[in-house]
Amino acid sequence: MKTILFTSFLLLSFQNLFSQSADEIWSGVLKHYRNISNYVDEGILINYFPGNPPISTMDSFYIAMDSHKNVDHWIYRSTGHQGYQYNKTSSQEEGTLTRLFEIKETVPRSLDMAAASLYAVGGGILDMTACLMHPNFYGDTKIHPGPAIAYDTLIRLQDTTISNVKYYQLELIHSIYLSEEKIRYQKHVLDSIHTVQNITVSEESDQQEKPGTRTIITKYFVSTKDGLIHRREQLNISGGTNGMKTILTMNPKSDVPDFKIYLEKKHE
Repeated sequence: MKTILFTSFLLLSFQNLFSQSADEIWSGVLKHYRNISNYVDEGILINYFPGNPPISTMDSFYIAMDSHKNVDHWIYRSTGHQGYQYNKTSSQEEGTLTRLFEIKETVPRSLDMAAASLYAVGGGILDMTACLMHPNFYGDTKIHPGPAIAYDTLIRLQDTTISNVKYYQLELIHSIYLSEEKIRYQKHVLDSIHTVQNITVSEESDQQEKPGTRTIITKYFVSTKDGLIHRREQLNISGGTNGMKTILTMNPKSDVPDFKIYLEKKHE
């Protein structure tokens, strides 16, 4: 009798796992991220820029953030220690955003402005992490450039298994109308970061963002083992034409013990 009851329990649990809707899974993901004390991640970002010829870049990244908005983040080009850094403590209203290319430049930036500034050139990693961990991260401001958690349509795709770990696949589709005013504002934010692969951000924006509807399709791979996102694929579509595509492979950890000591050791 006990064996029958136990088998029935396993079958019920199995059925519940696969009967969850996309909304239920996504709500669980957001709840999980907002309950963790801290988050640490390192991985690879691949960017594909359309054009003639198309351009692709591969960057390595690291990010650490806690529930108090202590942040340590960098993203480096594969060609060497060229890229961007952002550091902020909870006691600071503004952290420091540093551009590491031929000339090292550092400017003060609040967390939301840094996330907006790095959205195009940094793959939206800071934006995504902050939005997942902190509800209403941008509040009512107009600077939010991307749909880290926003969607018009949410679809649960077929689950997949990678290295013996099962992953949910969720696809978020979000469309926004870009007015000339909003494009000018985003360029103003992005221009402070200057260049990507010798193309100014303004020039790149001119190629990819004209007034009209922009659709962003984001696919998240969520581990059923730890509840964290381990991969993100994102495609931008403007005027019916595919634009920039990014693939983010991640190695996330949450609730790292002695987080401040961890950050100190990371900089030794």
